[in-house]
Amino acid sequence: VIIRLCTIEADFARPLTHPNNAPFNKDMEAWAKLSDRTYIWNYITNFGNYFVPFPNWRVIAANIAYFKQHGVAGVFEEGTYGTPGGDLVELKDYVISRALWNVSYAVNGGEALIDEFVTGYYGGAAPHVREYMKAMEASVQATAFYMHESFHVDAAFLTPSAVLRAAAALNSATAAATGRFAPRAAAASMPPMDVAL
Repeated sequence: VIIRLCTIEADFARPLTHPNNAPFNKDMEAWAKLSDRTYIWNYITNFGNYFVPFPNWRVIAANIAYFKQHGVAGVFEEGTYGTPGGDLVELKDYVISRALWNVSYAVNGGEALIDEFVTGYYGGAAPHVREYMKAMEASVQATAFYMHESFHVDAAFLTPSAVLRAAAALNSATAAATGRFAPRAAAASMPPMDVAL
C-alpha cells in the first residue's frame, strides 16, 4: 500500500513546521510512524488564478527538506500547468528540481538556490525582482494572510500599497532588463498587473 498525503489544507506562505500547518504536521508525523511508502501531493501555485502573486518561494525547499526528514518516498509538486505563465514559475521549478535532486540545497529555505536563479535568469533586473518578492512576502506577514491553494485578486494581502510597491519594482525590472533578460522580466511583471486590472 502506498499512502498519498495531500497538503491541500496548508498555509502555503509558511513552512509546514509553522503553527498554521499544525493539522498537516500532525498527519505527517502519524503517517511517518506507520509507513515508509508515504508519497506527497503538494501544491505550489494558486489554482484560483495562476497570475495572482503566490509568495511561497522560500517555503518550497524548506518543505522538501521536511518531507525528507519524515521519510517520504516521493513528492509530486503540482504547479502551474495548462498556461504558459504564472507567478515566477521558472524560479519555483528551479528550486523544486534542485532541492528534489539534492535536499542539501534546501538549507535556509533554498535561499542560495533562489539567489542563484534570480541572478542568472533576470540579469540586471534581478534586484528589482527581489524587491517584488520582498513586497509580497512582507504583505502576507503584515496581514497574517493564510494562503490557501486558491484565491483571487481580492485576497487580504494584496493591499493597494503592496501591489503598487510590487508593480513599481517590476516596472524597474523591465526597464533594467536587456537582451534575453527583457522578455523574462516582462513575464515576471504580469502578476501585479493582473491584480491591478
